[in-house]
Amino acid sequence: TSWAMGSCFSKSPHPRPHARLIGMSTGLDPRQTKAVTALLEQYASVSWDGDQVKPGVFTEGLAPYIERAHGQGRVAETVFARCLPGLDGTYTQKGSLAKGLVPRAMAISQDEYNMACSDLDKRLGSKWRQGFKDDMEGYMALAAAHCALARPDVVIWVLDEKRTEERYSNWACLGEYMAFAKLDSNVEYVVIRADGTVAEDLSAYPWASKTPAQLGWQ
Repeated sequence: TSWAMGSCFSKSPHPRPHARLIGMSTGLDPRQTKAVTALLEQYASVSWDGDQVKPGVFTEGLAPYIERAHGQGRVAETVFARCLPGLDGTYTQKGSLAKGLVPRAMAISQDEYNMACSDLDKRLGSKWRQGFKDDMEGYMALAAAHCALARPDVVIWVLDEKRTEERYSNWACLGEYMAFAKLDSNVEYVVIRADGTVAEDLSAYPWASKTPAQLGWQ
């Protein structure tokens, strides 16, 4: 895996174009699910960080994609989930929409985890762990590692528009966006608003103008 600062993502063996899906773990609007499902139809493969596929979560829109891939006998080569070191990956398969079709998540190695943390020290600041405390540190490191292992052509971000400013500093989606999207214009971000439309002007959101220092990461 390449972690060179000159490139945010390493080469990935996944079929192209490849989409990465991120978003909130609760409070999803049904219109966002429909938008995700429609968007994913144009991508040859998809990856995410191992959340269960179930209602109300950003992964809900994955269900039709996975069902279609299963019908084509192509799940193993088009659907990819990752999890933290030491986990067996079966948690990802237990969502209520999984229907026995969701593949087991593949654990990143401890070395990959450590390299991701070192990379985040450079990208966000040496104090980023102070914002991403407890489990959130692991989720942020997993996101960074997965980005390196499976370079996406697009990141589909199911946006939590109700996120309060007090919770910006431990927002893994925002951390990923600031660590990668702002440093590499080749990474396309499609941000899905609560009404299911694509946000055209991210500068309208308060979080978009924040710096790592303002979030306490530096």
